[in-house]
Amino acid sequence: EHEVAGSNPAGRMYFQIVQNDPMSEETPSDKNQRFPRLALFTVAFGLLVSAAVLALAHLPGGSTKDAEWDTLEPVKTPKAVKLGDGGSLGLARTTISALAPNISNESIFMIAGVANIDSGGNLPTTIQCDVAGDGEAVLDEGELVEETTIARTPKLRAAWPRPSGDEDLNRQEVPELLVTKFHSLGADVLNLPIRTYFRRYTDTASPITVDWDTDENGTRQSWIWEMPEGTGGSAVTLAYAVIFKTVIQPSGSIKCSATAGKSKAVTRAPFKQKEWPIVVSEDDAAA
Repeated sequence: EHEVAGSNPAGRMYFQIVQNDPMSEETPSDKNQRFPRLALFTVAFGLLVSAAVLALAHLPGGSTKDAEWDTLEPVKTPKAVKLGDGGSLGLARTTISALAPNISNESIFMIAGVANIDSGGNLPTTIQCDVAGDGEAVLDEGELVEETTIARTPKLRAAWPRPSGDEDLNRQEVPELLVTKFHSLGADVLNLPIRTYFRRYTDTASPITVDWDTDENGTRQSWIWEMPEGTGGSAVTLAYAVIFKTVIQPSGSIKCSATAGKSKAVTRAPFKQKEWPIVVSEDDAAA
């Protein structure tokens, strides 16, 4: 109910009580009591923006940039060693590539190469290659950290090929670029070339799988290839690549071992970046 003011013919003022129909009343009837639509939109939009920023902040990596290695050097490898009566094991096409240190004095380098294995027949064969970076555990803000560790992708270690599980290695494709988390060139994630080093992980049609061995300190990457039917009558190529992050001059070692039946063979190769410190031209630094 509410009062309505009026006047009668005599000009005298009066007040009348008017009964409102509740079914026809708009709730609320006073527009001043409503929350303004523009304010609602502003609040909703702000929440959406905040959610988007939060999601982006938790996405792996961050800004991404394609990059090229600042230096590439061959790694000297020994001659192939005998494996049993008619087999052999050797290293080939091995290189070390590196980027100049960033503002935190961190650098990344990649060891890429192939292991050549000939089992001398159809004997079940196992090949393991370990690539380890040199360095020590040092104190950094009260915590022990390794001077050289395997770099990371947004999800896994920066090592290829990936574990194949039960699938044949032939089904795993070499990526167009290797994605590595590293702060450099104004980006958090770098895409680095790999297909200039190799385009397939193996050149055999024989069944073959690959797995990783674990290293708690993250200083050594190991691949284990299993060939239940051996290599047949010819040698097989097994390609690999691993990226390390370091605060010292890149160096380390490669060790590959093979077992075919009862025969065993081992080969080793040290590596060290000769160009150190890496000097980048002014044009490259500005890019």
